[in-house]
Amino acid sequence: MHSSELEGMDVSSLTLEDERGRMVPLSEFRGKPVILNFWASWCLPCRVELPQLAGVYPELKSQEKVLIGANLQESWTTIDNFRNEVDIPFPVLRDDGTLASKLGIQIIPALVIIDAEGRLDSIVFGYRPWVSWYLRWWI
Repeated sequence: MHSSELEGMDVSSLTLEDERGRMVPLSEFRGKPVILNFWASWCLPCRVELPQLAGVYPELKSQEKVLIGANLQESWTTIDNFRNEVDIPFPVLRDDGTLASKLGIQIIPALVIIDAEGRLDSIVFGYRPWVSWYLRWWI
């Protein structure tokens, strides 16, 4: 399935896991555009992209856009160890692979844009050296 086939799909009922093991539905962010960045600590392009996202995060937050790091299938211990090495100022939630599968994500990093009504707007796959400019434009 191509990401374009998913555009407009209501994804608000889909969930990610927080650090306490609670499943967080994307509907909790309804009313604000959401940017999900799928990443993993072993992914070199993800490691390059995360500081760019950290740099644009204050602008996104000031515009009431939600940026979430969606870690893909790593343990919370691995995620916490990685966060001790790399500054990630935005919230990180965990995907056990279910959400990525439903969205057809097989390549990371992947950037998923969800509109304020909880509908999938777009998915961009792979490392994007222009990601901060893209998100600034999107603001």
